[in-house]
Amino acid sequence: MENIFEIPNIGSDCNFWMLRTKAGWFYDEYIENEFIAIGWNSISKSVASNYLNDERLKTEIKKVYNEKLPGSALNKCRRFISEVKEGDIVLIAGRGKIAFAEVGEYCEIEKFSVKDEIDINKSIQNGEVGKLNSCPYNKRRNIKVISEITEEQNINPYLYKAMSGNMHSLSNLNDYAEIILSACYDIYMWKDNVSVTFRVEKESNINAFDFAEFVSNTAKLVSNEKEHDVAVKTSLHSPGDVILQALGFAKDNAILIAAVYFIVFGGKFKNYEFNSIFNCIKSFMERGHNKKIKELQLEEKGLQNDKLKQEIISLEIKNEKERYENQCRLIDETAPHIYEASKELNVTPRDGNIISDNKFKEMLDNA
Repeated sequence: MENIFEIPNIGSDCNFWMLRTKAGWFYDEYIENEFIAIGWNSISKSVASNYLNDERLKTEIKKVYNEKLPGSALNKCRRFISEVKEGDIVLIAGRGKIAFAEVGEYCEIEKFSVKDEIDINKSIQNGEVGKLNSCPYNKRRNIKVISEITEEQNINPYLYKAMSGNMHSLSNLNDYAEIILSACYDIYMWKDNVSVTFRVEKESNINAFDFAEFVSNTAKLVSNEKEHDVAVKTSLHSPGDVILQALGFAKDNAILIAAVYFIVFGGKFKNYEFNSIFNCIKSFMERGHNKKIKELQLEEKGLQNDKLKQEIISLEIKNEKERYENQCRLIDETAPHIYEASKELNVTPRDGNIISDNKFKEMLDNA
């Protein structure tokens, strides 16, 4: 069942960065052409890696670029070249827009001189937009854009604070990893936990009972009633996000997360009716449990002379049957409450980045 989800599995070594775009002037070019870049063309990879006298480099940067903090500029170049790595996630800050992208390989182009860079930067500073042709920075990294949001779409206030208080061209945002990931994906796996983000779109006052009903029943279903295995985080400021984390992801959670999504989609998913979906889910669950029981029964038959092991397996079979019955009961109990509360709160999963149509149809056809 978990295979119908396209769940990104984020590596534990993934780092998170913010890159500015010269007051937004290079933002559209970066997104359209799928690259990011950083200035100080005189500091190439070979120079940054092999030059032994940092003081002379700093003196040159100060002289050529009139940098007040040449050491900071040199460190950013080295960080962009060596510390940022493939698979990291970068927040690209524009004017009123933010993009999130997966970082690709490093490259250098031999297209722009230091003079080109300085001239274009001066044009931007002087507001001479007509002279701006393209980004003049040679040090680049390929990117793959994950998502893009605007300020009108409610940037998380903690992330907005981190951005507005940091004007560096390149900076590390590892402290905001979960917020960034939730902005990128409705569902993702990171450090053995699955996080599911529900976007509350209601703009008027939020009823406390609707909110409590949605959170408590969704958490109960996602966690499979293991209360200590689920956590909730919110940045709810009408509209805002509710983030549920299933701690220590197990396969049993996958089908229950699917159930939540089918409820929240409003009774239909694509062209499939609500009732047929739930019958399908229960049928799929039943098939999985029956397969497990048959495996246990075969194992039990092979242990005719070991009464103790037979008793243990018999207990496992009983527990498996109870597990299936409890999951069905849990869906029946929570589904109406989640459905009604999600409608009141206008909870909207972002369609298109969660469920694979082909895999979902295959599951329905095989149920």
